[in-house]
Amino acid sequence: MTLMDQVLKRLPHDASPEQIITTIVRSLASLLLLGLILLRQLYGSVAAGLVSVLLLALGVYWVHFNGVGVLGWNGHWLRNSDEIIRSLSSDPQQKGTLRVVCISDTHGKHRNIKNIPDGDVLLHCGDFTNRGTHNEIRDFNDWLGALPHRHKVVIAGNHDLCMDAAEYDLHWDKEFRHKEYNDPSVSRALLSNCTYLENRSVVIDGIKIYGSPMTPPIPGRIAAFNVARGFADQQHWAKIPADVDVLVTHGPPHGILDKTVTGLHVGSETLLKETMSRIYFSRV
Repeated sequence: MTLMDQVLKRLPHDASPEQIITTIVRSLASLLLLGLILLRQLYGSVAAGLVSVLLLALGVYWVHFNGVGVLGWNGHWLRNSDEIIRSLSSDPQQKGTLRVVCISDTHGKHRNIKNIPDGDVLLHCGDFTNRGTHNEIRDFNDWLGALPHRHKVVIAGNHDLCMDAAEYDLHWDKEFRHKEYNDPSVSRALLSNCTYLENRSVVIDGIKIYGSPMTPPIPGRIAAFNVARGFADQQHWAKIPADVDVLVTHGPPHGILDKTVTGLHVGSETLLKETMSRIYFSRV
């Protein structure tokens, strides 16, 4: 197990991106400070000063080419979702069309989102809870019920722990750190104001929507709905129906909106190949 794996394993399962970044930065800063102290003792103040200037220059270079924040991560969008939503199109819907609105990863903060565009179908692509508890699901379901969309389609994500019976029963008390057992057998029934998809499809106004919560595992972390890369990954995504119109997943394809707060691309290579092989472009 690598040092990073050990650090991630010690973090709470519901750790936010800010907490993860803060922990990593503090660890790296402590190691850097220790290294500079040793360097000063061995080679003097001049050498330690030159190394400090070099490290500062590298940091400025990284931020310049990768954006504001640690390892290029910019948390601005997390705190300004309302501004982003206001920028979305609110033009009148054309007759004979199906308007689909897609949101994801609200992590229990759904009530902070204002002005969600109206439409025929609302898709939520998982992580509607942060700790994966029944109370969070109930609150999310109540919020869904108040939205005007004719259809609401929801899939789970890796944070929606008690939706995954197999993983939850094994890890609910220790790794997930839940004080009480949230019975997975009743979790889906709590989502009464939507259509919940878990590796299945639904047809709405002639449009077939297939949803899957599966994601590649994160090293050092135990989460819901993980599917190992390789053979298991290939077997799973091969089950996507051939006639699907809209594919809803929590884990993204590799290289498409899959960059983590640590700068790694963690999307599924298999999902990328499976989806690209089904996309056809034609001239209009």
